[in-house]
Amino acid sequence: MNRKIISWGMLMGCLLMLAGCGQKQPQTKIPKDNAEYLTITTQYHKNKQNIELLHNFLKDSMVQKAGIYTNFNNNQKKSDNATGHDMLSESSGLWLEYLAQTHQNKAFREFYKNTKKYFDQGRQFSYRIDGKTKKKSDVNATLDDLRIIRALQIYAQNNNSKKYRYEAAERFAMLQTTSIQKARYLIFMMYVLKKLVMKVL
Repeated sequence: MNRKIISWGMLMGCLLMLAGCGQKQPQTKIPKDNAEYLTITTQYHKNKQNIELLHNFLKDSMVQKAGIYTNFNNNQKKSDNATGHDMLSESSGLWLEYLAQTHQNKAFREFYKNTKKYFDQGRQFSYRIDGKTKKKSDVNATLDDLRIIRALQIYAQNNNSKKYRYEAAERFAMLQTTSIQKARYLIFMMYVLKKLVMKVL
């Protein structure tokens, strides 16, 4: 009995600590330097036929309004891993980078608007949307958020957009209040906490 009380006490302490971390007000600082180093030279212009076939397959079969299917086949299984028509913020970030790098500006703006609509948790993005229930996971993957922020920076650099430069800076500032502390980032915080508590109980 005492062990359970101690475990619950530890859990509540951790949750209060996380809640405290999340209460900091983000300070948005827009970098003065340009982000040219983010815009890499791609090979998209080579082998146009294959690129076009791949692009059309993704656009017609995988890319949805809310994100990108994990799998072409909708073989949804109850699993900790994404399956079937689950959608990941990782895939959305990669698609946004592709759209920004290839100057598909209208498509980028529309897809980013929907990424925010479906994945946004306020100060960070959910890492996954359930394909059946459309419910957002409570878990965040910091690296996936950073990829989305990078895509915003690439778009801002390519289009000299103050709006998207500010959006990237603001998203990073918000992410710092939840997932980045003292130059270290926290990945899958809720998942790790849950596993830790289950081991103690």
